[in-house]
Amino acid sequence: MRRVKALAARLLGRGHAAKVRAANESYDMSAEPDELYYRDQYLHWILPELERRCPGRDARILDLGCGHGRLSLPLSRWAANGRLVGVDFSRKSLESARRAAREAGLSNVDFVESDAAEYMREAPPDGFDAIVCAEMLYNLPSYRETLNRISRTLKPGGLLFASFRTQWYELLRSVKARDFESAQHALVAREGHWGGGAVWSCWHTPSDVVDELSAAGFESPRLRSIGPLSGLSEDAMSALARPAKLSASERKELMNLELIVAEQYAGQGRYILAIARRPA
Repeated sequence: MRRVKALAARLLGRGHAAKVRAANESYDMSAEPDELYYRDQYLHWILPELERRCPGRDARILDLGCGHGRLSLPLSRWAANGRLVGVDFSRKSLESARRAAREAGLSNVDFVESDAAEYMREAPPDGFDAIVCAEMLYNLPSYRETLNRISRTLKPGGLLFASFRTQWYELLRSVKARDFESAQHALVAREGHWGGGAVWSCWHTPSDVVDELSAAGFESPRLRSIGPLSGLSEDAMSALARPAKLSASERKELMNLELIVAEQYAGQGRYILAIARRPA
Protein backbone atom coordinates (compact mmCIF):
# COMPACT_ATOMS: atom_id res chain seq x y z
CA MET A 1 0.00 0.00 0.00
CA ARG A 2 2.85 2.42 0.80
CA ARG A 3 4.41 1.77 -2.60
CA VAL A 4 1.10 2.38 -4.33
CA LYS A 5 0.64 5.68 -2.48
CA ALA A 6 4.21 6.75 -3.23
CA LEU A 7 3.77 5.94 -6.93
CA ALA A 8 0.47 7.83 -7.03
CA ALA A 9 2.16 10.86 -5.40
CA ARG A 10 5.00 10.81 -7.95
CA LEU A 11 2.57 10.56 -10.87
CA LEU A 12 0.44 13.36 -9.46
CA GLY A 13 3.59 15.48 -9.01
CA ARG A 14 4.60 14.93 -12.61
CA GLY A 15 1.12 15.87 -13.78
CA HIS A 16 1.26 19.02 -11.66
CA ALA A 17 4.62 20.13 -13.07
CA ALA A 18 3.60 19.45 -16.66
CA LYS A 19 0.36 21.40 -16.34
CA VAL A 20 2.02 24.36 -14.63
CA ARG A 21 4.73 24.47 -17.28
CA ALA A 22 2.21 24.28 -20.13
CA ALA A 23 0.08 27.03 -18.61
CA ASN A 24 3.09 29.31 -18.11
CA GLU A 25 4.34 28.80 -21.65
CA SER A 26 0.98 29.41 -23.30
CA TYR A 27 0.11 32.54 -21.31
CA ASP A 28 2.45 35.52 -21.73
CA MET A 29 1.83 37.73 -18.72
CA SER A 30 4.05 40.44 -20.19
CA ALA A 31 1.65 40.88 -23.13
CA GLU A 32 -1.81 40.67 -21.53
CA PRO A 33 -3.42 44.06 -20.72
CA ASP A 34 -4.93 42.75 -17.46
CA GLU A 35 -1.54 41.45 -16.33
CA LEU A 36 0.18 44.73 -17.19
CA TYR A 37 -2.30 46.47 -14.91
CA TYR A 38 -1.33 44.13 -12.05
CA ARG A 39 2.35 44.52 -12.97
CA ASP A 40 2.01 48.23 -12.32
CA GLN A 41 0.30 47.48 -9.02
CA TYR A 42 3.24 45.33 -7.94
CA LEU A 43 5.73 47.98 -9.03
CA HIS A 44 3.87 50.65 -7.06
CA TRP A 45 4.80 48.80 -3.87
CA ILE A 46 8.18 47.35 -4.91
CA LEU A 47 10.06 50.27 -6.47
CA PRO A 48 9.91 52.70 -3.51
CA GLU A 49 11.24 49.95 -1.22
CA LEU A 50 14.11 49.24 -3.62
CA GLU A 51 14.87 52.95 -3.84
CA ARG A 52 15.21 53.12 -0.06
CA ARG A 53 17.35 49.98 0.05
CA CYS A 54 19.61 50.93 -2.88
CA PRO A 55 19.33 54.65 -3.71
CA GLY A 56 22.23 54.28 -6.16
CA ARG A 57 20.16 51.76 -8.13
CA ASP A 58 23.04 49.32 -7.87
CA ALA A 59 20.87 46.52 -6.52
CA ARG A 60 21.40 42.86 -7.32
CA ILE A 61 17.88 41.46 -7.79
CA LEU A 62 16.59 37.91 -8.27
CA ASP A 63 13.24 37.42 -10.02
CA LEU A 64 12.34 33.84 -9.10
CA GLY A 65 9.77 32.33 -11.45
CA CYS A 66 10.17 35.23 -13.87
CA GLY A 67 8.17 33.74 -16.75
CA HIS A 68 8.20 35.95 -19.83
CA GLY A 69 9.76 38.83 -17.88
CA ARG A 70 6.70 40.84 -16.84
CA LEU A 71 8.53 42.18 -13.77
CA SER A 72 12.11 41.37 -14.80
CA LEU A 73 12.32 44.02 -17.50
CA PRO A 74 11.03 47.02 -15.52
CA LEU A 75 13.09 45.96 -12.50
CA SER A 76 16.28 45.65 -14.55
CA ARG A 77 15.52 49.03 -16.10
CA TRP A 78 15.24 50.50 -12.59
CA ALA A 79 18.49 48.80 -11.47
CA ALA A 80 20.53 50.75 -14.02
CA ASN A 81 23.75 50.33 -12.01
CA GLY A 82 23.00 46.84 -10.76
CA ARG A 83 21.99 43.49 -12.19
CA LEU A 84 18.91 41.30 -12.34
CA VAL A 85 18.81 37.50 -12.57
CA GLY A 86 15.56 35.97 -13.82
CA VAL A 87 14.96 32.27 -13.15
CA ASP A 88 12.28 30.08 -14.70
CA PHE A 89 11.87 26.41 -15.62
CA SER A 90 10.31 27.16 -19.02
CA ARG A 91 12.80 27.50 -21.86
CA LYS A 92 10.08 28.92 -24.12
CA SER A 93 9.19 31.65 -21.63
CA LEU A 94 12.86 32.55 -21.13
CA GLU A 95 13.44 32.83 -24.87
CA SER A 96 10.61 35.37 -24.98
CA ALA A 97 12.06 37.26 -22.00
CA ARG A 98 15.55 37.37 -23.54
CA ARG A 99 14.15 38.65 -26.82
CA ALA A 100 12.19 41.38 -25.04
CA ALA A 101 15.27 42.42 -23.05
CA ARG A 102 17.35 42.69 -26.24
CA GLU A 103 14.67 44.75 -27.94
CA ALA A 104 14.53 47.05 -24.90
CA GLY A 105 18.32 47.46 -24.94
CA LEU A 106 18.75 45.99 -21.45
CA SER A 107 22.20 44.50 -20.88
CA ASN A 108 22.10 44.13 -17.08
CA VAL A 109 19.79 41.11 -16.98
CA ASP A 110 20.57 37.38 -17.11
CA PHE A 111 17.98 34.66 -17.53
CA VAL A 112 18.62 31.18 -16.12
CA GLU A 113 16.67 28.04 -16.96
CA SER A 114 16.08 26.19 -13.70
CA ASP A 115 13.40 24.93 -11.37
CA ALA A 116 12.98 27.59 -8.69
CA ALA A 117 13.48 25.23 -5.76
CA GLU A 118 16.58 23.65 -7.31
CA TYR A 119 18.07 27.06 -8.09
CA MET A 120 17.64 28.18 -4.50
CA ARG A 121 19.31 25.01 -3.19
CA GLU A 122 22.44 25.95 -5.16
CA ALA A 123 22.33 29.72 -4.61
CA PRO A 124 25.22 31.12 -2.52
CA PRO A 125 24.43 33.01 0.70
CA ASP A 126 24.20 36.80 0.85
CA GLY A 127 24.01 37.11 -2.93
CA PHE A 128 21.08 39.48 -3.53
CA ASP A 129 19.76 42.78 -2.24
CA ALA A 130 16.20 41.81 -3.17
CA ILE A 131 14.33 38.70 -4.26
CA VAL A 132 10.96 38.77 -6.03
CA CYS A 133 8.62 35.77 -6.05
CA ALA A 134 5.46 36.97 -7.81
CA GLU A 135 2.60 34.52 -8.30
CA MET A 136 4.71 31.37 -8.21
CA LEU A 137 4.99 30.16 -4.61
CA TYR A 138 1.35 29.03 -4.60
CA ASN A 139 2.20 26.35 -7.20
CA LEU A 140 5.50 25.33 -5.57
CA PRO A 141 5.05 22.33 -3.23
CA SER A 142 8.42 23.05 -1.57
CA TYR A 143 7.64 26.73 -1.00
CA ARG A 144 8.49 26.59 2.73
CA GLU A 145 11.95 25.19 2.03
CA THR A 146 12.38 27.80 -0.70
CA LEU A 147 11.43 30.64 1.68
CA ASN A 148 14.05 29.39 4.14
CA ARG A 149 16.71 29.36 1.42
CA ILE A 150 15.64 32.79 0.18
CA SER A 151 16.26 34.16 3.66
CA ARG A 152 19.84 32.86 3.57
CA THR A 153 20.44 33.99 -0.01
CA LEU A 154 19.49 37.61 0.71
CA LYS A 155 22.11 39.96 2.04
CA PRO A 156 21.56 41.04 5.66
CA GLY A 157 18.84 43.68 5.52
CA GLY A 158 17.80 42.46 2.06
CA LEU A 159 14.20 42.56 0.89
CA LEU A 160 11.74 39.86 -0.11
CA PHE A 161 8.73 40.64 -2.28
CA ALA A 162 6.55 37.52 -2.35
CA SER A 163 2.93 37.07 -3.36
CA PHE A 164 0.67 34.40 -1.87
CA ARG A 165 -2.65 33.20 -3.27
CA THR A 166 -5.45 34.19 -0.91
CA GLN A 167 -7.94 31.91 0.78
CA TRP A 168 -10.53 34.47 -0.31
CA TYR A 169 -9.73 33.79 -3.97
CA GLU A 170 -10.13 30.03 -3.47
CA LEU A 171 -13.47 30.50 -1.73
CA LEU A 172 -14.83 32.78 -4.44
CA ARG A 173 -13.82 30.54 -7.32
CA SER A 174 -15.29 27.51 -5.52
CA VAL A 175 -18.63 29.26 -5.03
CA LYS A 176 -18.60 30.52 -8.62
CA ALA A 177 -18.15 26.90 -9.79
CA ARG A 178 -20.73 25.71 -7.23
CA ASP A 179 -18.01 23.40 -5.94
CA PHE A 180 -18.88 23.59 -2.27
CA GLU A 181 -16.66 20.62 -1.41
CA SER A 182 -13.63 22.64 -2.59
CA ALA A 183 -14.94 25.65 -0.67
CA GLN A 184 -15.03 23.63 2.54
CA HIS A 185 -11.52 22.35 1.84
CA ALA A 186 -10.30 25.93 1.34
CA LEU A 187 -11.71 26.82 4.74
CA VAL A 188 -10.08 24.04 6.74
CA ALA A 189 -6.84 23.39 4.81
CA ARG A 190 -4.15 25.52 3.22
CA GLU A 191 -3.13 23.36 0.27
CA GLY A 192 -4.45 20.72 -2.08
CA HIS A 193 -5.74 19.93 -5.54
CA TRP A 194 -8.72 22.20 -6.22
CA GLY A 195 -11.62 20.35 -7.83
CA GLY A 196 -9.67 17.09 -7.74
CA GLY A 197 -7.36 18.21 -10.57
CA ALA A 198 -3.68 17.49 -11.04
CA VAL A 199 -2.43 20.99 -10.15
CA TRP A 200 -1.32 21.47 -6.54
CA SER A 201 -1.71 24.88 -4.96
CA CYS A 202 -1.64 26.56 -1.58
CA TRP A 203 -3.53 29.55 -0.23
CA HIS A 204 -3.19 31.82 2.78
CA THR A 205 -4.81 34.35 5.03
CA PRO A 206 -2.79 37.41 6.13
CA SER A 207 -2.03 35.82 9.50
CA ASP A 208 -0.84 32.65 7.72
CA VAL A 209 1.59 34.72 5.64
CA VAL A 210 3.02 36.44 8.72
CA ASP A 211 3.53 33.06 10.39
CA GLU A 212 5.21 31.55 7.29
CA LEU A 213 7.61 34.46 6.92
CA SER A 214 8.45 34.58 10.62
CA ALA A 215 9.21 30.84 10.55
CA ALA A 216 11.57 31.43 7.61
CA GLY A 217 13.49 34.09 9.52
CA PHE A 218 12.04 37.30 8.07
CA GLU A 219 11.11 40.33 10.14
CA SER A 220 8.61 43.19 9.89
CA PRO A 221 6.43 41.79 7.09
CA ARG A 222 4.01 44.27 5.56
CA LEU A 223 1.07 42.96 3.54
CA ARG A 224 -0.74 44.51 0.60
CA SER A 225 -3.55 43.15 -1.52
CA ILE A 226 -3.11 42.73 -5.27
CA GLY A 227 -6.45 43.06 -7.05
CA PRO A 228 -8.86 43.50 -4.12
CA LEU A 229 -11.61 44.89 -6.38
CA SER A 230 -10.94 43.25 -9.75
CA GLY A 231 -9.91 40.09 -11.55
CA LEU A 232 -8.99 38.32 -14.75
CA SER A 233 -11.65 36.85 -17.02
CA GLU A 234 -11.71 33.52 -15.14
CA ASP A 235 -11.77 35.12 -11.67
CA ALA A 236 -14.97 35.56 -9.72
CA MET A 237 -13.85 39.14 -8.99
CA SER A 238 -14.00 40.01 -12.70
CA ALA A 239 -17.75 40.45 -12.17
CA LEU A 240 -16.80 43.63 -10.30
CA ALA A 241 -14.17 44.90 -12.72
CA ARG A 242 -11.79 43.52 -15.30
CA PRO A 243 -9.02 46.09 -15.97
CA ALA A 244 -8.71 45.37 -19.69
CA LYS A 245 -12.40 46.07 -20.22
CA LEU A 246 -12.25 49.52 -18.66
CA SER A 247 -11.43 52.84 -20.27
CA ALA A 248 -8.09 54.45 -19.43
CA SER A 249 -9.74 56.85 -16.98
CA GLU A 250 -11.69 54.02 -15.34
CA ARG A 251 -8.52 51.92 -14.95
CA LYS A 252 -6.84 54.88 -13.28
CA GLU A 253 -9.73 55.29 -10.84
CA LEU A 254 -9.77 51.55 -10.13
CA MET A 255 -6.02 51.53 -9.51
CA ASN A 256 -6.33 54.41 -7.06
CA LEU A 257 -9.07 52.58 -5.17
CA GLU A 258 -7.18 49.29 -5.06
CA LEU A 259 -4.05 50.99 -3.76
CA ILE A 260 -6.01 52.84 -1.07
CA VAL A 261 -7.62 49.67 0.31
CA ALA A 262 -4.62 47.35 -0.28
CA GLU A 263 -3.49 47.33 3.36
CA GLN A 264 -6.92 47.24 4.99
CA TYR A 265 -8.10 44.37 2.79
CA ALA A 266 -4.80 42.52 2.38
CA GLY A 267 -6.53 39.13 2.38
CA GLN A 268 -9.38 39.98 0.00
CA GLY A 269 -7.59 40.14 -3.32
CA ARG A 270 -6.13 37.81 -5.91
CA TYR A 271 -2.82 37.73 -4.04
CA ILE A 272 -1.26 38.97 -0.83
CA LEU A 273 1.99 40.81 -1.56
CA ALA A 274 4.34 40.46 1.40
CA ILE A 275 7.24 42.87 1.81
CA ALA A 276 9.65 41.46 4.37
CA ARG A 277 13.25 41.95 5.43
CA ARG A 278 16.08 39.63 6.36
CA PRO A 279 17.43 40.86 9.71
CA ALA A 280 20.54 42.99 9.34
